[in-house]
Amino acid sequence: MGKKSQTDGSLVFHMGPLVQAVALWPVLGRLRATGEVVLVTNWELASLAQEFLGVNPVDIEQREFGRMLSRPGPSVLSPAVARLFETASRVISLVGDGEDAWSENLKRWSHHATVIHVDADPPIGWPGTIGRWYREGLKRNGIPATEHDGNRVTPRLVRTADEPGPVALSLDSARRSERGDQQRWVEGIREELLKRGREYICLPQSEADSGGDPSAAGMSAARSSSLAAIADTLIRCSACLGDCGEITHLAAALGLPTLVYVPVGTPRTHTPDGQRVRIVEGGHESAKPVQPLLDELDGLAG
Repeated sequence: MGKKSQTDGSLVFHMGPLVQAVALWPVLGRLRATGEVVLVTNWELASLAQEFLGVNPVDIEQREFGRMLSRPGPSVLSPAVARLFETASRVISLVGDGEDAWSENLKRWSHHATVIHVDADPPIGWPGTIGRWYREGLKRNGIPATEHDGNRVTPRLVRTADEPGPVALSLDSARRSERGDQQRWVEGIREELLKRGREYICLPQSEADSGGDPSAAGMSAARSSSLAAIADTLIRCSACLGDCGEITHLAAALGLPTLVYVPVGTPRTHTPDGQRVRIVEGGHESAKPVQPLLDELDGLAG
């Protein structure tokens, strides 16, 4: 195989929450398989994608990118930022609406590249997940991406067949509820896991919330606010159960079997995405029986 040309790469701009960022991972993984990928987003999100997908991270909070949000935009780019545009054959933007100042400035500096814009949020009434919205929008522009199955990052998981790892629980909405039945539901999950010989770890983590050995999951309370620390814990887990939020989205993106409970009638737009993800309506709100819930989680984990 010949050496890749300097213009064989993709430059991807994103400005938004973790939910959107990890929904991009299947696309980034596909692009990374064919060339270099530079992801310009929040530094913590970019660094996370670097660790698990091998993309090159750039902080979108740099002053030059901020100036591109208004007209007339920067008249000169620094050598480092200019090179980002010069070495990309494809520029993908999930920032702006395709017609605003950002989009105009992006096209201005991307004169050597194909510029593709996809709205960061799907329209009201979109029936699928946000990940599907991204995949279909990019597919229309010639960039195929399959549904995320976790295979790209599964080799990074450190658990073994003999040591399956704890179950990650993200139960904040029920745990913080003032309703006694919801708190009992959480306790029922913990008790049933221990009856099945399964350790668990609750995220955000505290020693009081750990089942078994709190240190076994490799995360201390002091590190709980860091996405990198949460990801480091999740790759040591065997599965994840929780409400719809950053932790279940990250678990799904990392390829963990993930069972997500949502209120009845919740649109699927911002729920986690992937072949190893199941969405359960009701959860603690309807006191869904614990045993069938954990049976379903065990089935996902295989």
